Amino acid sequence: MNTINKYFTPLLKKVLNYSLSKIIFAVLIYVLVGIICFTLIPKAFMPKIDERRFVLNVTMPPDTPLEITNATSKRIERLIAGYNEYWIFQ
Repeated sequence: MNTINKYFTPLLKKVLNYSLSKIIFAVLIYVLVGIICFTLIPKAFMPKIDERRFVLNVTMPPDTPLEITNATSKRIERLIAGYNEYWIFQ
């Protein structure tokens, strides 16, 4: 509480003595600086992605043996490889 009385109270009294036009001007300056800083920060809603890739999720029962899972994956890969648009990216 002593820190508030020591620093904040004198500052508040000083600010309240300013005219309304000076306070509005200071707020406008801060808003303009904020807008300028916001426009300079790089941002992207959706990052650019390599559109030639896709993800395929295959759902199998939890107790499926590994051999069947591998065979199914290989079969899907062969099916996809049959298309002309298929590329392997390494």
